[in-house]
Amino acid sequence: MVIVQLLGGMGNQMFQYALGKHLALLNRAELKLDTSILLNWTPGKHAVNRGFDLDIFNLSPVFASKKEIKKYHTDGFPVLDKVFFKLREKLQGNRMTKEKHFHFDPAVLQAGGDLYLAGTWQSYKYFEAIEEEIRKDFAFSLPLSPAAEALKQQLVQTNSVCLNVRRTDYVSVAATSSIMAPVGIGYYKKALRKMQELQGDFSVFVFSDDIEWCRTNLAFIEQPVTFVDHSYAGRKFSDYLQLMAACKHYIIPNSTFAWWGAWLNGSSSKTVIAPVEWFNDPSVSSADLIPSSWIRL
Repeated sequence: MVIVQLLGGMGNQMFQYALGKHLALLNRAELKLDTSILLNWTPGKHAVNRGFDLDIFNLSPVFASKKEIKKYHTDGFPVLDKVFFKLREKLQGNRMTKEKHFHFDPAVLQAGGDLYLAGTWQSYKYFEAIEEEIRKDFAFSLPLSPAAEALKQQLVQTNSVCLNVRRTDYVSVAATSSIMAPVGIGYYKKALRKMQELQGDFSVFVFSDDIEWCRTNLAFIEQPVTFVDHSYAGRKFSDYLQLMAACKHYIIPNSTFAWWGAWLNGSSSKTVIAPVEWFNDPSVSSADLIPSSWIRL
């Protein structure tokens, strides 16, 4: 059995699931999901409360029981009990695999036996060998609303560029903004110039959690521009992600949601531009997060 701990928003959960699926296939084991962190909305527990978001896809989730999860946790155990816990772990073959660092760790894919995965696992390298399987699992189960379907037709019929802006929690939640911060206006100006160099004429579709800020601060965009507000979001932002994936090209910020919007577009001719600086702390390497065919500015 492979149990993967889910935490964070949809983009984070997608990365965690993708590694869990790969290890389950490698070990010919059943994949189960631990949603206990997502379900715990105790005040002060999380910077931003999240829910289980993967039910917008065609995958068939199996959830780990409390008993199955408990085998891998020692929280609250006295010191002596922790010794016995480690011994039991060794004898029974149960193994908790914790993420050691942000960049890709090839040793994780060598893990065998019953596993519990705890981390963010934000690298395409954890699942690139089973890309087609992941694309099947992340096929959308919910139909687009009529308005979103009409917009999708615009996206596929034009040389559309999805420009995503992430602000809300990066600006207003101290625990988040200390790690992440919105990319600056200068990044979007450079990215648009690069996109024009590579693609010539195109239309910009701005997706954001702060559309009014975008209307005011992205007035420098010279191309035809459409602001896609949250009236197009759909259930758990399913429509929003589908619409982003339907665009031809991408200018994304340091957001896993936007990362997946670009990745879900399987076209080999897409141009994806991402920021070099993903975290506030430059010592945290995001080199294994961005596929080699994408451009970093």
